[in-house]
Amino acid sequence: MSDNFDNDLSGKCRFLEEDLFKTKQLLDLLMDSNPFSIFWKDKDLVYRGCNKKFVKISGFSSPEEVFGKTDYDMPWGVDNEIGAEACRSSDQRIIDSGVAEMHIIEQIKQKDGVVVWTDTNKVPILDRDGNVTGVLCVLEDITQRKMTEKALEDANKELDRLSKIDVLTQVPNRRYFTEQLQREWSRAKRHQAEMACIMFDVDHFKKFNDEFGHLIGDECLRHVADTASRALKRPTDIIARYGGEEFIIILPSVGAEGATVVAEDIRKRIEALRLETSRGMAGVTASFGVFAGFPLYLDSPEALIASADKALYQAKDSGRNMVVKSDA
Repeated sequence: MSDNFDNDLSGKCRFLEEDLFKTKQLLDLLMDSNPFSIFWKDKDLVYRGCNKKFVKISGFSSPEEVFGKTDYDMPWGVDNEIGAEACRSSDQRIIDSGVAEMHIIEQIKQKDGVVVWTDTNKVPILDRDGNVTGVLCVLEDITQRKMTEKALEDANKELDRLSKIDVLTQVPNRRYFTEQLQREWSRAKRHQAEMACIMFDVDHFKKFNDEFGHLIGDECLRHVADTASRALKRPTDIIARYGGEEFIIILPSVGAEGATVVAEDIRKRIEALRLETSRGMAGVTASFGVFAGFPLYLDSPEALIASADKALYQAKDSGRNMVVKSDA
């Protein structure tokens, strides 16, 4: 009787051991064959287990080496910005609240120093009484996704920049200028401030093009635009290619006298330019029209431009290579 009982008990134990082994084997298979890194910690935020994918991220050779470690023992524990505290803070929230947090975007520095982005889901581990005993974390490496997003963001920024820039001269184009003018116009109205407009174009540019060719003509416009841009000192000053060889400048909070000084400075700089051509060095000049007024008392931004344009034609009619200030 006793022998039969012992045999039955021994058989049941072997069955339970085999069942436990199979269960553990299945659990290990599930842990190590899934595409995510998995780890869990106790209430003291000490690592109590992980799968092989997490072992690889943490720079160890086996899950047993991770056991008993804290985030301060990990490669990311030596960096205050991408470090232990960043990882532990979210873990502690889970333990304190008992509420899962999903899609926590974090950075982890690997043993080789490479930083990876992770999308992590964290849930509390509960005992039979519902008490929090630790935290289970499942993280996905989203570094490639982040790199793609960054590349797309950079590409969009570049496209946005290119949409605002004149391809030839690399100064803002007319479309962007119109948008900025409206913004500065509204601001000047609110603050009852003055605003100045300078319009200028290269003298006898068609003749210059015909004599030296379009390539030199393009180079001329690039130099003129760059020269004028360098003369502007404030980030609020706006220059744009208005069309052909014509350029326009808006100077917020500047009166007619100040704008005339700026225009004369640009005129002298352009006059000093020398361009290398097949026939030797060549120079160019430009004519300028200046007008300043208070948007509060003007009908529209077009009125500001029209008055500056009128002064520009007066400069041309008066002999070119000069600055004319309009009073109306």
